Amino acid sequence: MESTGSLHRLRKSDLTLTELQRLDMELRKRGRSRDTLWALWGLLSYFGAHRYYVGDNGYATAMFATSFVPMIGIAIQFMFLPADSVTAGVLFWVFVFWLGASVLWSWIDAFFVNGRVERFNDEAETQIIAEIAAERSRSRQHA
Repeated sequence: MESTGSLHRLRKSDLTLTELQRLDMELRKRGRSRDTLWALWGLLSYFGAHRYYVGDNGYATAMFATSFVPMIGIAIQFMFLPADSVTAGVLFWVFVFWLGASVLWSWIDAFFVNGRVERFNDEAETQIIAEIAAERSRSRQHA
């Protein structure tokens, strides 16, 4: 075990067999699956569902907005603007461009999501190991 002053950091290699089993069980509960991530990306990537899944709420909200806002804009435009007006034509193409940019963003994002799942799972593992270390410390104090 490494020690830095009063701070003790437990490494995975320092865990007992029982603690490793607990780590594995907890990681299965808290971790994220690549299969689920890719299913979300395939079905709902334009709305950022895969980013919500791994906790990237800022990116996910931006992806949702860049898809949803132009869709609503097009719907409102068709309901309230005359189809032959110049404004309707310009707005339509602005919204189409905006949606195209959203689609492009979601496809580019596909190159980065595997790494995000790994980082999410690594962070979960680090948190679980810290919890195990805290429990070890408490049990030593009570012993």
